[in-house]
Amino acid sequence: MLSLIYDLDALFGISKALIEFDLTIPSFTKEEKLGFLEIKQLYNLLILNPIKNDVMINSNKNIWFLTGGNMTGKSTLMKSIATSVYLAHLGFPVPADQMTVSLFGGLFTTINLGDDIVSGYSHFLNEVRRVKDIAMKIKSCGNLLIVLDELFKGTNYQDAYEASERLMTSFSEIRNCVFIISSHITEIGNNLSSKQNIDLKYLKTNLSNGDITFTYKLESGIAKDRLGMWLLEREEVFKILKKDPYN
Repeated sequence: MLSLIYDLDALFGISKALIEFDLTIPSFTKEEKLGFLEIKQLYNLLILNPIKNDVMINSNKNIWFLTGGNMTGKSTLMKSIATSVYLAHLGFPVPADQMTVSLFGGLFTTINLGDDIVSGYSHFLNEVRRVKDIAMKIKSCGNLLIVLDELFKGTNYQDAYEASERLMTSFSEIRNCVFIISSHITEIGNNLSSKQNIDLKYLKTNLSNGDITFTYKLESGIAKDRLGMWLLEREEVFKILKKDPYN
C-alpha cells in the first residue's frame, strides 16, 4: 500500500507540473524508425516568456551544424533539445506543444565541459577524451543522440578548424545516430554544405543602427554576424583604454 501511495504521489506531481507549465506528453515512433526527432514549439522552462522553436531531425538529415554568435541562444536551444529527449525517455512530459521521437540507445553531451584538475586533463584533452568515448560508443551500439557545444574551443583557431571539420566529415558517414553540433567557426559550414545529411542551422540576429536584436529564432543557413567586436564597442572597452589614467 505504501509503495502504491508513493507511485500515486509521484504521478500526481507529474500531472500537476504538466498542467501548471503547459507541458505535453511525448509520443514514440515505430521501432524501425531510428534517428527521428520532431518537436513543435520547443521552449526552455527556466526562461520567462521564452521564444519557441520547431525541431525536425530524421535519418536523411541526421546532423545539425548550428552556428551563431555569443548570446544568440545556441547552448540554451541544445540544452532544451537534450533535456526534452531525456525527459521523454523517462516517461515525463516535455516543454513543447508536441513531440515525437524514436527510442534512442543513449545520450551524450558536451555542454560547459571544463578541465579536470584532479586527473590532470586540460580543457582540450578533456574534449578529446569525451569525443573518444563517443566514438567507441557509436561503434559498439549506435543509435545515440550526441549534442556537442562549441567543440574544440580549448585549442587555437586553426587547430580547432581542422579538427572540427574532420570530425564533422567523419560524423557525416554515420547514419544511425543523431548529431547536434554548434560552433563559432562558421567557415566550416561552407565546406559541409555538400554533405547531404548535414543540415545547416543558425540563430538569427537583427542589426539596425548599430544595435543588435537577438531573435532566438532558428533559421536554415549559416550565421554571418560577428558579435565580438560589437560587444567590445558596446562596453566601450577601447574608449576606456584610451583614457589617460592620470587626468
